[in-house]
Amino acid sequence: MIHSQSIECAHQDCAHQDGTVFYFHRGKRPTGSVDDDFGQFCRGTAWKPATNIYRDEENVYVILDLSGIDSDCVDIQCCETTLEVSGQRIAPPPPLMCGPLTVLQMEIDHGPFCVKVQFDFTLDADEISAEYDKGQLQLTIPYTKEEK
Repeated sequence: MIHSQSIECAHQDCAHQDGTVFYFHRGKRPTGSVDDDFGQFCRGTAWKPATNIYRDEENVYVILDLSGIDSDCVDIQCCETTLEVSGQRIAPPPPLMCGPLTVLQMEIDHGPFCVKVQFDFTLDADEISAEYDKGQLQLTIPYTKEEK
């Protein structure tokens, strides 16, 4: 379980531009191409977890598919209007084999990952809650009082 106190404000990382960026704007749909709106892979990362973003009148919900990752290997940071989730998934080991191993198919992504979500309102790290269950991380991000 990841607790809200593990969410930190990392002001020194605000200018950090090497993450996949999802732009979230209340009441607006992304425009342009998917690549333009949702950024690119992080430098130095091997994969990007599937990410869903929802909203209602009170909160924004960010859900990441992090199957096979221990919650201790996930880092959540926020700075001003940016939420960053990063970590690493270890490659699943092959079964014990007799003789040389030949890979026939390998589709499970592994290695470091990083996802950034850019909001159109300032985040309050103390109010963000996180739940990690069965490989899915759900972050609940309440709108600030000024944004309601």
